[in-house]
Amino acid sequence: MSLILCLSIAIRALALLLALWVWRRLNDWRIGFLALMLLLMGVRQLWTLVENTQDWRGFIWDGWEELPGLAVSILALLSVVFLERLLAELHRKSGEEALLHEILQSALDDSPRFLDQVLHRLIHFPGLQLQPNAAVWSYDPVQHSYRLLARQGHERGVVSELSDCPLKPEGAPREICSYSGSSRIREDPAGHLIELCICNGQDSHGWMAVQMKPGQRLIPRNRILMEKVATLIGVVLARQQANQKLRYQARHDALTGLFNRYEFQQHLSSALQELERGHHSVLCYIDLDQFKVINDTCSHSAGDELLGQLAALLQKMIHPEDILARLGGDEFALILRNCDLDQALERLQVLREQLNLWVFVWEGRPFHCSASFGVVALDENMANGDIALSQADAACFMAKEQGRNRIQVYRADDLDLSQQRREMNWVSRLEKALEEGYFRLYAQAIVPLKAHSSVRERHYETLLRLQPPDERLLMPGAFLPAAERYHLMLRIDLWVVERVLSLLARHCDEDVKCSINLSGQSLGDPQLLELIQVGCRQIRPSRLCFEITETAAICNLSRAQPFLEAIRQLGCQIALDDFGSGFSSYAYLKRLPVDYLKIDGQFVRDICQDEVDLAMVRSINELAHVTGKKTVAEWAENDTILEKLREVGVDYAQGYAIGVPLPLEAVFMKRRQAL
Repeated sequence: MSLILCLSIAIRALALLLALWVWRRLNDWRIGFLALMLLLMGVRQLWTLVENTQDWRGFIWDGWEELPGLAVSILALLSVVFLERLLAELHRKSGEEALLHEILQSALDDSPRFLDQVLHRLIHFPGLQLQPNAAVWSYDPVQHSYRLLARQGHERGVVSELSDCPLKPEGAPREICSYSGSSRIREDPAGHLIELCICNGQDSHGWMAVQMKPGQRLIPRNRILMEKVATLIGVVLARQQANQKLRYQARHDALTGLFNRYEFQQHLSSALQELERGHHSVLCYIDLDQFKVINDTCSHSAGDELLGQLAALLQKMIHPEDILARLGGDEFALILRNCDLDQALERLQVLREQLNLWVFVWEGRPFHCSASFGVVALDENMANGDIALSQADAACFMAKEQGRNRIQVYRADDLDLSQQRREMNWVSRLEKALEEGYFRLYAQAIVPLKAHSSVRERHYETLLRLQPPDERLLMPGAFLPAAERYHLMLRIDLWVVERVLSLLARHCDEDVKCSINLSGQSLGDPQLLELIQVGCRQIRPSRLCFEITETAAICNLSRAQPFLEAIRQLGCQIALDDFGSGFSSYAYLKRLPVDYLKIDGQFVRDICQDEVDLAMVRSINELAHVTGKKTVAEWAENDTILEKLREVGVDYAQGYAIGVPLPLEAVFMKRRQAL
C-alpha cells in the first residue's frame, strides 16, 4: 500500500462528497452521474488498498505507479468544482428567464394585481437577496402627489408628503425625469436601497424601490436583471394605459367626453332595477333645435365646438348623481336620479331657461340656442331601457312638432298613434325599398400603401345607398339606425350579399375582391350562412371579405365566433371594422378569427396633428402585425395622411385621397375597359 494511493482515495472521497452536495443543491442529473462514476472509481481503489494491506514496508516509499491515479483524482475534484460553477450559472440564467417569463405571462393575462405579483416574485427570487419590502410608485406632476401603485402586503393609495413615501430617499421623486440610459438604476451610499426608473422609451411611468438584505449588495448580474424587470414593467404599464384609454373611449363620446349610448343604456337599466328599492328616476331626451343651421352656415367644426360647449354647460347644471350622455348627432339623454316627475320638471325648466340665455359665438357671430325636451318617468311596467328611451324620444318629437323649445311629458294616450305612425313610416319605406329595388350598391377602393406591393387584386368596400323615386340619394346614416332598431338589417344584409355574389359570378375573370359589411343582427343567421356557402361554389371565396364592427362582434361573441370561423373555412376573409372605437380589448383578438383590422377613422383623421391619435394608430398597427393580421386605415383624406400611414407601417388605406365611392357596376365596367 502507498501513501499516494491513500491520498488519491481521500481526494476522490472529497470530490464525491462535493458532487453529492452539488447534486442535492442543484438537483441536476449530470452531477449525479459524475458522483456515481466517482463512487465506482473510489470502490476500485479501496479494493486495491485492501489487497495490498499486507505489504506495510512499501507504504511510504513504494507505489509510485499510483501517481497517474492521484492525477486522475485531482482532475476529478477540479471537474466537480468546475461543473458546480457551470451548472450554478446555468440554473441562475434559467431562473432569471423563468422569472421574466412569469412576469410576461402575468402581463398577458391582464391581471389587475400585476405589479403586486411582480414584487412578490422579485422578493422571493433567491438570487436577488431582497427584503420583503418593495414598492412601485408614480408621480403626478399636475396634482403634485405620489401614487403607490403596488406594495407587498399593503393597499394602494395616494400620499402627499415625502415622509409618507416608504423606501424613498429624500428628494428622489422630483428627480425622476433625470433617469436615462445607464442611470436608470441607482443605489444609496450604503448599497441597501435600490431604485429603478420604470420607462418605456422616453416616457417615464414611475419608479420601483427595493431593499437588499443586511450585508448584501447589488452585484452586476443582478443589476442587469433588475433593469430588465423595470423595462418590462414600463412596457406593460404603457400597454395598460393604452387599454384604459380604449376602455374609456368605449364608454364615452369622443367629441364631448360624455357617456355614449351604450354606457347610458347600462345606467338606464340600473335605474330601472333600482325602482324595486324605491329609488325613483326620470328620463329626459334632449334634442337641439335648428342645429343644422349652424352646421350649414358655418361648418361642421362650428357644430362640433357647439356640442362640446353645450355638454360642459349641461354637466355643470345637473346634480352629481345624474347621468348625462350624448346619443349621437345633436341628441342628448339625461337621467335625473332620486326625484319624482314634478321635481324633474322644475329642474328641467330651469335648465331650459339657462340654455335659452346661453349664447354660442363662432368667429364673432353669436348664435342663440334652444332645445326640445322629452320626459318620461321610469316605472316598473317598462320591460327594458329601450322602451323608456323610445318613449322619451317620442315625447321629444312631439315637443318639436308643437313648436320646439319646450318640455313634453310622455303620455301613452296622446303619443301612441303618433309614435306608431312614425315607426311604421320607416318600416314601410325600408320594406318598399327592398321590394322595389331602391337600394344602390357603391364601392370605394382599398389600396396597399407599400410602393412595391405584390397584391394584384383590386379591393373595394361595398357601400349601401338608398335612392327613392324622385328623391336625393340617401346615405346609410339616414336609414340604417331605423333598420337596426326595427330589426330589418338581416333582410338588408341578405339583399346586399346576394347582389354582390351575383355580380362577382358574372365577372369571374376579373381580379376584384369585395368587402361586405354585416350587421350584428345577421351574425350567426343560418340563412345568411347558407347563401354565402352556395355563392362560394360559383366564385373564388378569396374574392369575398366580410366586415363586422368591433362592437357587433363582441356584443354577439357567442354567435359571431362560430359564424366567422365557418366563413373563414370556406376561404373568405374577415375584417374587424372601426377597431378602437368600441369595446377594444386586446384579449378579444385571441378569440376572433379575423384577417384585417380596420383602424377607426377618428384616429386617422387627425394623425398628423394629434400625437395621441398617432400613438393609437401605431399601437393598433403593431398589435395587428404581431397577431398576424393586416391593417386598413379608414378616412385617409389627403396625401399627408397617406404619407404618415406609410411611415407608421399600415398595410392598406381607404378614403377620399384614394378615391370617391362609385357605383359598384361602374367599377367592374371600368376594370373591363381597362383590360
